[in-house]
Amino acid sequence: MREVADGFREMRNADTGEPLVEEITVTSDLYKGSMRYLLPDLLLEWNKSRPIERVSSPKIGEVKNAVVSVRSGDHATSKQGLLFAPVAAGSTGQQPEVHVIDIAPTLLNLLGVSDGLLAGKAIPFLVPGSGARYPHAVETGR
Repeated sequence: MREVADGFREMRNADTGEPLVEEITVTSDLYKGSMRYLLPDLLLEWNKSRPIERVSSPKIGEVKNAVVSVRSGDHATSKQGLLFAPVAAGSTGQQPEVHVIDIAPTLLNLLGVSDGLLAGKAIPFLVPGSGARYPHAVETGR
C-alpha cells in the first residue's frame, strides 16, 4: 500500500503543478480492530484548490478527464463535519475539535457498552459525569 500511496503523492494537477492529493492515510495505521479488513486500504484527501482536468506523474504520464459531470466523486464538500448532540451536564467552555474516529466510542459509552478494540476514545464533553472543562470557558447559566 505504501507504494500506491507514494504513486498518489507523485501525481500533480498538470495545469497547475500542484499535488493531486493533500493528505493520504494508510487505514491500517489508524484502525487496528478486528474489522479492519472491511475498510478501504487508503483514505485520500483531494486537493480541491483548482479544477482537475489533467493529471500527470512520472510513472503514469498524463491522463486527461474527458468526462464532464457535476458529481465530483467526493463524499463531502469540506474537511469538517457536523454532529448535533446534547452536551453533558457540567461541561463548560467551547468544545475542542474532535476526530471522526471518536464518535463510535462516544455512542457506545452513552449506551453503556465497552469496546476496547476501537481506535478512538469517548468525547469528554458528551459523556455524563465527565465534568469536561476547556480553556475560554463560557458559563451558559443553564
